[in-house]
Amino acid sequence: MCCISWNDAMAYCQWLTEMEKKLRFNKLPTGMVCRLPTEAEWEYACRAGSQTKFWWGEMPAGGDRRLNWCIAAEKFNGPAPVDHYRSKGRNKFGLADMLGNVVEWCLDEGDDTQGHEECFKGNPNSRVLRGGGFWEGPDYCRCAARRTAPPSSAVTQVGFRVAIGVPR
Repeated sequence: MCCISWNDAMAYCQWLTEMEKKLRFNKLPTGMVCRLPTEAEWEYACRAGSQTKFWWGEMPAGGDRRLNWCIAAEKFNGPAPVDHYRSKGRNKFGLADMLGNVVEWCLDEGDDTQGHEECFKGNPNSRVLRGGGFWEGPDYCRCAARRTAPPSSAVTQVGFRVAIGVPR
């Protein structure tokens, strides 16, 4: 999803958790909720076991036909359909669109100086975004690239993904 504020993404995760718990066959493990990934969880999922700049390697050229970004051979004027690049666009964990397409909200409050191993709290007026978007190039579509924005910000290039985990 895109054009979603952090506040709206959090409300969706809460709604999804409540809906899942109401189902006869609740698939949520005991003590778990639907939520945004922490910044550290997001980066771990993006890297999929690698320590390279991009999940496929060190060079941006390896990204051709893997993601929607401004240097793509086949680029969209906005977000691409989810999983448009199929298996070539999925990392080793099988996750699609971890880089490019839309920047994704993380659970953490924003610390403009660094990322954190644990979910950071200390700046409620700012939230972390990861992943780079369709209008950006390699500098912002790296596994380690990050930025912050107000939790009420909702623009076409911002979206989110849902994680299942312990409440934070």
